[in-house]
Amino acid sequence: MPITKKATVTADGTQPSIAITKLDIMPIVRENQDIVKWRNYTRSAESRVPRRALLYSLYFDVILDAQVISVTGKRRDAITTAGWQYVDKDGQPVPEINELIDSIGFAKLLEEIIDSRFWGYSMVDCNIFKDDENTWQMTATQFDRRHMRPELGMVAFRQYDDEGFSIREGVYTQTVLEAGEEKDLGLLLSAAQYAIYKRGGLGDWATFVEVFGNQILDAQWDGYDEDQRLLLLDAIEKMGNNGRLVRPKGTEVQFVPNQNNATGALQEGFERWLDEQIAKALLGSTETSGTSERTGYAIGKVHADQDEKKNETDTDFVRRILNSRFRKILKAFGLPYEGGKFIIPEKKQKLSLTDEINVYVAMATKLGMPVDHDFIYQRVGMPKPADYDAQMKEKEAQKAFNALNTQIPDDDDDEESADTPPAKKDKKAKKPAGVKLTFRQKLALHMMDFFG
Repeated sequence: MPITKKATVTADGTQPSIAITKLDIMPIVRENQDIVKWRNYTRSAESRVPRRALLYSLYFDVILDAQVISVTGKRRDAITTAGWQYVDKDGQPVPEINELIDSIGFAKLLEEIIDSRFWGYSMVDCNIFKDDENTWQMTATQFDRRHMRPELGMVAFRQYDDEGFSIREGVYTQTVLEAGEEKDLGLLLSAAQYAIYKRGGLGDWATFVEVFGNQILDAQWDGYDEDQRLLLLDAIEKMGNNGRLVRPKGTEVQFVPNQNNATGALQEGFERWLDEQIAKALLGSTETSGTSERTGYAIGKVHADQDEKKNETDTDFVRRILNSRFRKILKAFGLPYEGGKFIIPEKKQKLSLTDEINVYVAMATKLGMPVDHDFIYQRVGMPKPADYDAQMKEKEAQKAFNALNTQIPDDDDDEESADTPPAKKDKKAKKPAGVKLTFRQKLALHMMDFFG
């Protein structure tokens, strides 16, 4: 009979004493599941005297499904990697509680809270302490759900009994966190029916592969000697999958290729459809939890946006439980919780390196904003040229020259001769009549005029 030890917190925050509670935890019942059992277990969990043990035993089978693992894992990861912080009333981080947030036990607490979405109502037993290095740590233990009596706020000593201890009286009121609604049976209730059909369908698919995926063994005997037939059958059974056969004399054995054109597409399509239904039940969408051959990027993007919205909903759910129900546990263990709250700081959108450089270019060229060239060299990981200053001066000189060039019309191709009367020019920049000037000569005249 397992023993659960529980720390009792004193009002003055001194070292807790230990209360011992005995729970008779039985092994999980592993059995073949079907839809009839699913319905009966659901009725038992929803009856006037609810008993959830059988339904939760079914859930323990359901969570072994690969699609269930994938979908529930996505929602857990979004919560445990959200970057939680605890800040005081002035918005400043509280070191002691943020040290606790960085512990393994707090990550477990987050998982148990979000798991109440899948399993339904949950009771999480918390214990906070300092380790050998004087660092704040914690544990978060989910009471065996088969023993829970949510409507009574009680944990039964045995999974089918009515005797137990209350978590809403005494020390447990300060250390047990309740998550979810009392009558909620979780999203696994809906997903379970598809997981049951999927398991049966996979069994049929495996049988199909076994029957139609191998060659047909055609064995013949003379039809009169019964002993010869029995020896031939025994030889075929001993052959197994090793491809070696010792047969009686007078018999003939041939391997005939299976010409059946069945491909298993029906079973594969059914299995894919069931995976989609599981994803819809647990996540609300399908395209980000598997590969679909029927839809493209646009629909996948829509489902990705839906997943993002679901993550925001989950984050709000966990944050509210932490701020409304976990803070009393922080108080019980003497941590400085007053006026503070759990938050997730806003994350800046992270740009790719290419997009980031494009932003710098647009700032310099389109907006005329100065940028730090040293920072850009460092950001892209390129060495700054040794003659950087000289190159920049040369570029500035070239830029000034090009700007000046655009102000002087280039008429090198115009034919001018001594017989052609000179056109009217600016009095400050005249050229000799009847002389054809090159571009450099024109530029020299312009510079002489400009500088007087």
